[in-house]
Amino acid sequence: MRDYAVLVRDRHPDRAPDIALVPYGFSWGAFLFQALWALYRGVWLTAIILLVAAMAISLLAGLMGLDPLGAAVVEIAGSLILAFAASDLRRFELIRRGFALVGFVRAGSLAEAEARAIAGLVEEAVEQPVEQGGGATELSHLQGLQPLANRSM
Repeated sequence: MRDYAVLVRDRHPDRAPDIALVPYGFSWGAFLFQALWALYRGVWLTAIILLVAAMAISLLAGLMGLDPLGAAVVEIAGSLILAFAASDLRRFELIRRGFALVGFVRAGSLAEAEARAIAGLVEEAVEQPVEQGGGATELSHLQGLQPLANRSM
């Protein structure tokens, strides 16, 4: 079972909201592909920082006379840090783009998490009408989708 953060944007009564699910935990894509992962996920500032950092590491390694193994260790350490922070970076970027973090779901797969999140949002819409302003409302007692206050690790 894995936890997924549920982020929602444009919750208007006339249309379905934009929903994004971001898994918590280690990201193999971010570990293996660093800047390409950031570009694919739309985390632009991180992609630029990663590209500049890669160039700086190789330049400093050459200037300091660091052997290739030492440079590889530094690059792997940076990849590990990125892989553990990848979920946070994606959530922050989505929030910057207007998404609201409304809760989380625990599921065995992404498809199951999507189904639970959508079912919880539909149930919320039936129980609590969405505000006319279009802002994300606080979630309460939802089946499958739990508010942030009830999150236990």
